[in-house]
Amino acid sequence: MFAGTALLVYKQMWVNPIIFSWHPFVEGSSSYKSDGWRRSDELWLHAEQILSKSTTDFERADSIMDLRRAVDRRVRLLDKRYSFRRIPIKEKPSDVLGLLEFVGVVRPQMLQKLIDIRNAVEHEDAEPPDHETCEVFLEFTWYFLKSTDFITQRVVDRISFTHNEDGCWAELGISPPEGWLPLLRGWIPSALISDEPRDDWPLVKMKRLVTRAEELVRLQEEESDDTGLGNNICDRFFEGDVRGSNTALKKLYKLYFEMV
Repeated sequence: MFAGTALLVYKQMWVNPIIFSWHPFVEGSSSYKSDGWRRSDELWLHAEQILSKSTTDFERADSIMDLRRAVDRRVRLLDKRYSFRRIPIKEKPSDVLGLLEFVGVVRPQMLQKLIDIRNAVEHEDAEPPDHETCEVFLEFTWYFLKSTDFITQRVVDRISFTHNEDGCWAELGISPPEGWLPLLRGWIPSALISDEPRDDWPLVKMKRLVTRAEELVRLQEEESDDTGLGNNICDRFFEGDVRGSNTALKKLYKLYFEMV
Protein backbone atom coordinates (compact mmCIF):
# COMPACT_ATOMS: atom_id res chain seq x y z
CA MET A 1 0.00 0.00 0.00
CA PHE A 2 2.30 2.73 1.24
CA ALA A 3 6.06 2.68 1.07
CA GLY A 4 7.90 1.72 4.25
CA THR A 5 9.61 4.34 6.37
CA ALA A 6 12.66 4.25 8.58
CA LEU A 7 11.31 6.42 11.40
CA LEU A 8 8.57 4.75 13.44
CA VAL A 9 6.76 6.89 15.99
CA TYR A 10 3.68 4.80 16.94
CA LYS A 11 2.11 7.72 18.75
CA GLN A 12 -1.65 8.08 18.88
CA MET A 13 -2.88 11.34 17.43
CA TRP A 14 -6.09 12.70 15.94
CA VAL A 15 -6.48 14.05 12.40
CA ASN A 16 -9.10 16.57 11.31
CA PRO A 17 -11.60 14.85 8.96
CA ILE A 18 -11.83 18.06 6.91
CA ILE A 19 -9.12 16.50 4.72
CA PHE A 20 -11.77 14.13 3.34
CA SER A 21 -13.69 17.10 1.93
CA TRP A 22 -10.78 17.95 -0.35
CA HIS A 23 -10.89 16.99 -4.03
CA PRO A 24 -10.95 13.16 -4.24
CA PHE A 25 -9.20 11.01 -6.82
CA VAL A 26 -8.87 7.23 -7.10
CA GLU A 27 -5.16 6.43 -7.01
CA GLY A 28 -5.17 2.65 -7.08
CA SER A 29 -7.51 -0.27 -7.67
CA SER A 30 -7.74 -3.92 -8.68
CA SER A 31 -9.87 -4.90 -11.67
CA TYR A 32 -11.60 -8.25 -12.10
CA LYS A 33 -11.92 -9.46 -15.69
CA SER A 34 -14.25 -12.32 -14.81
CA ASP A 35 -17.79 -11.71 -16.02
CA GLY A 36 -19.35 -13.55 -13.05
CA TRP A 37 -21.14 -10.34 -12.11
CA ARG A 38 -23.20 -10.61 -15.32
CA ARG A 39 -25.05 -13.71 -14.14
CA SER A 40 -27.19 -11.65 -11.77
CA ASP A 41 -28.15 -9.34 -14.64
CA GLU A 42 -29.08 -12.35 -16.76
CA LEU A 43 -31.28 -13.72 -14.00
CA TRP A 44 -32.95 -10.32 -13.64
CA LEU A 45 -33.64 -10.21 -17.40
CA HIS A 46 -35.17 -13.67 -17.28
CA ALA A 47 -37.38 -12.60 -14.37
CA GLU A 48 -38.52 -9.57 -16.36
CA GLN A 49 -39.38 -11.71 -19.40
CA ILE A 50 -41.41 -14.15 -17.30
CA LEU A 51 -43.25 -11.39 -15.48
CA SER A 52 -44.10 -9.51 -18.67
CA LYS A 53 -46.02 -12.55 -19.94
CA SER A 54 -47.19 -14.05 -16.66
CA THR A 55 -50.79 -15.17 -16.30
CA THR A 56 -50.48 -17.65 -13.44
CA ASP A 57 -49.26 -17.79 -9.85
CA PHE A 58 -46.56 -20.26 -10.91
CA GLU A 59 -45.06 -17.79 -13.37
CA ARG A 60 -45.01 -15.01 -10.79
CA ALA A 61 -43.35 -17.41 -8.36
CA ASP A 62 -40.73 -18.28 -10.99
CA SER A 63 -40.06 -14.58 -11.52
CA ILE A 64 -39.58 -13.97 -7.79
CA MET A 65 -37.29 -17.00 -7.54
CA ASP A 66 -35.08 -15.57 -10.29
CA LEU A 67 -34.96 -12.20 -8.52
CA ARG A 68 -33.91 -13.88 -5.28
CA ARG A 69 -31.19 -15.81 -7.12
CA ALA A 70 -30.00 -12.57 -8.76
CA VAL A 71 -29.79 -10.83 -5.38
CA ASP A 72 -28.11 -13.76 -3.63
CA ARG A 73 -25.47 -14.19 -6.34
CA ARG A 74 -24.64 -10.49 -6.27
CA VAL A 75 -24.47 -10.38 -2.47
CA ARG A 76 -22.15 -13.41 -2.40
CA LEU A 77 -19.92 -11.85 -5.06
CA LEU A 78 -19.74 -8.57 -3.15
CA ASP A 79 -18.82 -10.39 0.04
CA LYS A 80 -16.11 -12.29 -1.85
CA ARG A 81 -14.68 -9.04 -3.19
CA TYR A 82 -14.85 -7.11 0.10
CA SER A 83 -15.02 -9.58 3.02
CA PHE A 84 -17.39 -7.27 4.93
CA ARG A 85 -17.30 -9.41 8.07
CA ARG A 86 -13.65 -8.46 8.54
CA ILE A 87 -14.58 -4.83 9.18
CA PRO A 88 -12.97 -4.11 12.59
CA ILE A 89 -16.09 -2.81 14.33
CA LYS A 90 -17.77 -5.12 16.84
CA GLU A 91 -21.12 -3.34 16.79
CA LYS A 92 -21.97 -4.21 13.19
CA PRO A 93 -24.66 -6.41 11.61
CA SER A 94 -23.91 -10.11 11.34
CA ASP A 95 -25.60 -10.72 7.97
CA VAL A 96 -24.15 -9.53 4.67
CA LEU A 97 -27.24 -7.58 3.59
CA GLY A 98 -27.15 -5.67 6.86
CA LEU A 99 -23.44 -5.01 6.35
CA LEU A 100 -24.15 -3.58 2.90
CA GLU A 101 -26.46 -1.03 4.50
CA PHE A 102 -23.96 -0.48 7.34
CA VAL A 103 -21.24 0.73 4.93
CA GLY A 104 -23.63 2.63 2.66
CA VAL A 105 -23.76 0.32 -0.36
CA VAL A 106 -27.56 0.14 -0.11
CA ARG A 107 -30.10 2.42 1.52
CA PRO A 108 -32.46 1.13 4.26
CA GLN A 109 -35.54 1.10 2.03
CA MET A 110 -33.71 -0.87 -0.66
CA LEU A 111 -32.40 -3.24 2.00
CA GLN A 112 -35.92 -3.95 3.22
CA LYS A 113 -37.14 -4.61 -0.32
CA LEU A 114 -34.30 -7.08 -0.87
CA ILE A 115 -35.22 -8.86 2.37
CA ASP A 116 -38.86 -8.90 1.24
CA ILE A 117 -37.80 -10.57 -2.02
CA ARG A 118 -36.13 -13.32 -0.04
CA ASN A 119 -39.07 -13.72 2.32
CA ALA A 120 -41.53 -13.85 -0.59
CA VAL A 121 -40.25 -17.27 -1.63
CA GLU A 122 -38.90 -18.49 1.71
CA HIS A 123 -41.71 -21.00 2.35
CA GLU A 124 -42.48 -23.81 -0.06
CA ASP A 125 -45.85 -23.53 -1.81
CA ALA A 126 -46.43 -20.04 -0.41
CA GLU A 127 -48.62 -17.88 -2.62
CA PRO A 128 -46.46 -15.49 -4.68
CA PRO A 129 -46.98 -11.73 -4.50
CA ASP A 130 -49.47 -10.13 -6.87
CA HIS A 131 -48.28 -8.78 -10.20
CA GLU A 132 -47.92 -5.18 -9.00
CA THR A 133 -45.78 -6.22 -6.04
CA CYS A 134 -43.64 -8.38 -8.31
CA GLU A 135 -43.07 -5.31 -10.49
CA VAL A 136 -41.88 -3.39 -7.42
CA PHE A 137 -39.45 -6.19 -6.55
CA LEU A 138 -38.25 -6.25 -10.16
CA GLU A 139 -37.52 -2.52 -10.11
CA PHE A 140 -35.72 -2.56 -6.75
CA THR A 141 -33.59 -5.52 -7.85
CA TRP A 142 -32.62 -3.60 -10.98
CA TYR A 143 -31.51 -0.61 -8.89
CA PHE A 144 -29.52 -2.86 -6.56
CA LEU A 145 -27.71 -4.58 -9.44
CA LYS A 146 -26.94 -1.35 -11.31
CA SER A 147 -25.68 0.36 -8.16
CA THR A 148 -23.27 -2.52 -7.47
CA ASP A 149 -22.17 -3.52 -10.99
CA PHE A 150 -19.08 -1.33 -10.93
CA ILE A 151 -17.85 -2.12 -7.43
CA THR A 152 -17.92 -5.85 -8.23
CA GLN A 153 -15.65 -5.24 -11.22
CA ARG A 154 -13.18 -2.86 -9.56
CA VAL A 155 -12.00 -2.77 -5.94
CA VAL A 156 -10.38 0.54 -5.03
CA ASP A 157 -7.50 0.46 -2.54
CA ARG A 158 -6.20 4.06 -2.57
CA ILE A 159 -8.02 7.39 -2.68
CA SER A 160 -6.20 10.72 -2.59
CA PHE A 161 -7.61 14.06 -1.44
CA THR A 162 -5.94 17.23 -2.66
CA HIS A 163 -6.37 20.84 -1.57
CA ASN A 164 -5.73 22.77 -4.75
CA GLU A 165 -5.30 26.16 -3.10
CA ASP A 166 -2.15 25.27 -1.18
CA GLY A 167 -1.01 21.88 -2.44
CA CYS A 168 -1.86 19.93 0.73
CA TRP A 169 -2.86 16.31 0.19
CA ALA A 170 -3.85 13.16 2.03
CA GLU A 171 -4.17 9.56 0.93
CA LEU A 172 -6.55 6.95 2.30
CA GLY A 173 -5.68 3.30 1.84
CA ILE A 174 -8.17 0.47 2.31
CA SER A 175 -7.37 -2.93 0.86
CA PRO A 176 -10.35 -5.28 0.92
CA PRO A 177 -10.57 -8.22 1.13
CA GLU A 178 -7.11 -8.42 2.75
CA GLY A 179 -7.95 -5.91 5.45
CA TRP A 180 -10.28 -3.10 6.41
CA LEU A 181 -7.92 -1.22 8.72
CA PRO A 182 -7.50 2.14 6.94
CA LEU A 183 -4.07 3.62 6.32
CA LEU A 184 -3.69 7.37 6.14
CA ARG A 185 -0.82 9.63 5.13
CA GLY A 186 -0.15 13.04 3.63
CA TRP A 187 1.25 16.56 3.87
CA ILE A 188 -1.17 18.73 5.82
CA PRO A 189 -1.07 21.82 8.07
CA SER A 190 0.03 21.11 11.64
CA ALA A 191 -3.24 22.61 12.89
CA LEU A 192 -5.08 19.60 11.45
CA ILE A 193 -3.22 17.18 13.76
CA SER A 194 -3.91 17.03 17.49
CA ASP A 195 -2.32 15.06 20.31
CA GLU A 196 -5.59 15.29 22.26
CA PRO A 197 -8.96 13.73 21.40
CA ARG A 198 -11.28 15.84 19.25
CA ASP A 199 -14.91 15.12 18.51
CA ASP A 200 -15.33 13.13 15.27
CA TRP A 201 -11.60 13.23 14.48
CA PRO A 202 -10.18 9.81 13.49
CA LEU A 203 -7.61 8.36 15.87
CA VAL A 204 -4.39 7.51 14.00
CA LYS A 205 -1.58 5.34 15.31
CA MET A 206 1.32 7.24 13.79
CA LYS A 207 4.13 5.32 12.11
CA ARG A 208 5.78 8.51 10.95
CA LEU A 209 5.32 12.17 11.80
CA VAL A 210 7.87 14.77 10.65
CA THR A 211 8.06 18.49 9.99
CA ARG A 212 9.04 19.95 6.66
CA ALA A 213 12.30 21.20 8.17
CA GLU A 214 13.16 17.71 9.46
CA GLU A 215 12.45 16.19 6.09
CA LEU A 216 14.65 18.76 4.34
CA VAL A 217 17.54 17.83 6.62
CA ARG A 218 17.04 14.13 5.92
CA LEU A 219 16.96 14.65 2.16
CA GLN A 220 20.11 16.77 2.27
CA GLU A 221 21.91 14.09 4.27
CA GLU A 222 20.82 11.43 1.81
CA GLU A 223 21.57 13.71 -1.17
CA SER A 224 18.07 13.02 -2.43
CA ASP A 225 16.26 15.11 -5.04
CA ASP A 226 12.81 14.13 -3.76
CA THR A 227 10.43 17.05 -4.34
CA GLY A 228 7.35 15.75 -2.45
CA LEU A 229 7.92 18.00 0.52
CA GLY A 230 4.85 20.05 1.07
CA ASN A 231 5.35 23.75 1.79
CA ASN A 232 5.16 26.34 4.56
CA ILE A 233 1.42 25.70 4.93
CA CYS A 234 1.46 21.92 4.50
CA ASP A 235 4.28 21.54 7.01
CA ARG A 236 3.58 18.10 8.54
CA PHE A 237 3.99 14.72 6.92
CA PHE A 238 2.22 11.89 8.70
CA GLU A 239 1.59 8.22 8.08
CA GLY A 240 -0.29 5.74 10.21
CA ASP A 241 -3.17 3.34 10.82
CA VAL A 242 -6.65 4.63 11.61
CA ARG A 243 -7.68 2.88 14.83
CA GLY A 244 -10.86 4.65 15.91
CA SER A 245 -13.28 5.70 16.93
CA ASN A 246 -15.91 3.22 15.68
CA THR A 247 -17.98 6.20 14.55
CA ALA A 248 -15.04 7.65 12.63
CA LEU A 249 -14.28 4.28 11.05
CA LYS A 250 -17.88 3.82 9.94
CA LYS A 251 -17.83 7.28 8.35
CA LEU A 252 -14.63 6.37 6.50
CA TYR A 253 -16.14 3.16 5.17
CA LYS A 254 -19.21 5.02 3.93
CA LEU A 255 -16.97 7.67 2.41
CA TYR A 256 -15.00 4.94 0.69
CA PHE A 257 -18.09 3.58 -1.07
CA GLU A 258 -19.23 7.08 -1.97
CA MET A 259 -15.88 7.65 -3.69
CA VAL A 260 -15.67 4.34 -5.57
